[in-house]
Amino acid sequence: MTSQLEGGHLIFLSEVAGCKSGHMTTIGQFSVDSRRVLGEGGFSRVFMARHLAGDRTAAAKQIFLDGGQPPKGISTTKREEAEREFSILQAVGAHPYIIQLYDCCHLEAQSSAFLFLELA
Repeated sequence: MTSQLEGGHLIFLSEVAGCKSGHMTTIGQFSVDSRRVLGEGGFSRVFMARHLAGDRTAAAKQIFLDGGQPPKGISTTKREEAEREFSILQAVGAHPYIIQLYDCCHLEAQSSAFLFLELA
């Protein structure tokens, strides 16, 4: 893991800069294919990714952290939602009915966090 939960907040242990080559971007230990969008919503976008060692494919969930204060009627910020998702997946660990969290990275320049998840 490149991140940990400390005092209820997600602490990014390494700020990584994405290294781009065409449609492939290296983020942490994964190569993300920007042409292969698996899903998208107001909170995040999910891409196909492959571990650099080539031993597994993954879903790279890009969580958009910008936006500052939450919209009216919403009690948490996007960063708090990302922290909650990370902490839940980290706490559950390996479970046959819940996708596994492989890694997590923060791209400050893009105001995004990436969760690298088991591709189910």
